[in-house]
Formats: sequence, structure tokens, C-alpha cells
Amino acid sequence: MKKGVTPSHKDVLKVFRVIANHFDENPELLQQDGVFRLSGRSGEIPKILKYIIKNGKLPKEGVPVNDLIGCLKKALERNVLLDFKDPHISNLKRALDNVDTIDPKSVHKAGLAISELILALTTARNKQDQIIAEILHTYIYLAHKASKEVNSNRMTPENLAVAAIGPLFYNNIMITNDPMELMSLTGKATPAAEDVIKSNHFTHRFGTNELQKQMEIERIVMQLEESLQNLVEQYENGQISQNVYDSMIKGISIDLQRRRDQISGLESPHSTSTTSTHSSGSSTPSPAASSSYSSSSYSSSSSLSSSSSPSSSPSQSRRGVHFSGLNVDTSPRTDRSHKYDTEKAPLSRTMSRNLDDNTDKKKQKRKHN
Repeated sequence: MKKGVTPSHKDVLKVFRVIANHFDENPELLQQDGVFRLSGRSGEIPKILKYIIKNGKLPKEGVPVNDLIGCLKKALERNVLLDFKDPHISNLKRALDNVDTIDPKSVHKAGLAISELILALTTARNKQDQIIAEILHTYIYLAHKASKEVNSNRMTPENLAVAAIGPLFYNNIMITNDPMELMSLTGKATPAAEDVIKSNHFTHRFGTNELQKQMEIERIVMQLEESLQNLVEQYENGQISQNVYDSMIKGISIDLQRRRDQISGLESPHSTSTTSTHSSGSSTPSPAASSSYSSSSYSSSSSLSSSSSPSSSPSQSRRGVHFSGLNVDTSPRTDRSHKYDTEKAPLSRTMSRNLDDNTDKKKQKRKHN
């Protein structure tokens, strides 16, 4: 590689593979203080980079860790991987536009958009897209590995997002051609990058199986969370009865906790079966049982950590459930004076069936008396 010449994407990938292999064989190197943050030897990095591209391996003499990380950054220097014209960029840009840095849920959605971008590139038929996917995947993979050594290297996911992954969205992934908008989106991309580093999406080297599996579980968790939110709102608005609420929330909460355990590696995805939201013979959960999967259980998921979610108000007497930055009260209201109104919103078949059954039982009881 000639001096001042930007390496091709294929050469960049070669560099990333060689260095990632070296860190896999010598994981203790990522324990070095300030890894990814401290600069290597500016005079030596271009020489090492040139050697790797030419020979497909590291020089025989030992290369300092900071020089290796410097080679990764040097290979990406002035190297645009994706620009705003690429069809894969639109979803990421939309997610970043909606980021509110004090709202963990919006940040997490942007983090998912980064993972989905890489997955889309991974499964693309275009070989060039696959090369870019592996470069991005490998970089985040190394940052994730480094974050696990935080007690030694003092590099938190936030530090790594600022020092490594965040700058990708300014220097290498051109989300927009508007300089002011690019600056704004880059500021939002850094917390999203931190979310990705924390997640379990990139615990393995490049490939589709693990990433697809993790992304599918994440999507299911988000769907279950939305179902839980909707159920609570329907109950609070008087659209469903106490019995319907109790029977449905138990099934959703059990399935949601199992999926969270999958994300944190506590349970194998193959051992999980979808839990019915209305099973015969199951006891009705008490208000405490409805809230048993509170923020303490949710924090077991590294990628959906609720550590940054706001705490409950001191005046709040009812138990709540924290998820995706929301404090959702699932405890039945004891002071409700209104009755549920089935005309306010369409109910599911399960809900309607439960309401009809409860009504029939009450009629039969009155006749008997």
C-alpha cells in the first residue's frame, strides 16, 4: 500500500481479521489500561498496516496493543463504508432522528437499528455489502470483548462508544450529506453505539446464526413489552375486567421473563416454548405476583438493562414494572368506581370470550339464588 493511499474495503477486512484473530488467541491483551483510547506509535502504525495488507499476518516481532488498535483506526481513516444513498441507511437514520438521549427506550431502538443494519448487510447477496458487514461486526465484537475487561482496562461501554464505535457514524458511515444534520445524528449515534456494545448481539465473530438468533429474541421481547403496556392501559381505561387482566398478565409476564433470560444467556432458546396467555387450571396471580418481574429481574439482560431508567415517584404507592425506560404499573386499581366499557376499544377474541364467560356465570348465579 502506497503512502497516503486509502486501503480498499477488502484490505481493511484483511487487517480486521488478522488483528481479531490475534486478540482471540491472546484475550489478555484487551486488559491493557486505556485500550482503544490510547494512541499507538504514529510512525510505526503505517508500517505495520502495510505489512498486514501485504502478508496477511502480523510481523514476527511483538506488536504493542495500542499499535494494533491504531492499525484498525488507520485502515478506516478516510474510508467511507456506506453513504446516505445506500438503501440500508434509511432505517438507521430514522431511528437516530427519534433518539432522545434521556429516553433509554429510544436509544435502545437506535441500537437495534445498528444491529439490524449489520444483519441486513450480512445477508445481502452483494459481496461488497458482506465485506462491510464483517468489518463493522468485527469492530463492535472487539469493543464488546474489551468492555468485559473493564476492571482491568477501565474502558466502559460508554468509553468504547466514544473512542471507537461512535466515530464510525461520522467518518465511515455517512448518514446524511448535510453537515449540521450529520453532527446532530453523530451525537445521537454514540449512546446507540454504547447500547450495542452492551448487548449480546456481537459476542461471537462474524456470521449470521448468532446475530439472527439474538435479534429475533430482542424483537419478541419488544412485542411482549408493547402487549404488556397495552394491557395495562386497557385495564386502567376500564376496557377489560379484573379477571381478564389477571389471567392475561400472568402469561405475558412469564413469557417475557423467559425471553429476557434467553438474552442474558440464562436459558437456551431451544428449551423455551411459547406460554399460553390463558391456560385452564392456572391460579389467578395476586398484585404482587403480577409485579414479580420488576426492574431487578429485568436488569439480568445486558442489552436491555434498566439501570438508566427513571425511578418511581416517591408518592407512588403501587408497585410498578420497569422496562425499556418506562415505569409501568401493573397492579390492579383498587379505587376504580367505573366499569369496563367494551365499546371503548375492540377486544381480542380471548378477552371477549372471558368477558362472555364471566357474564354467563353471574347470570346463572342470580337465577340459582
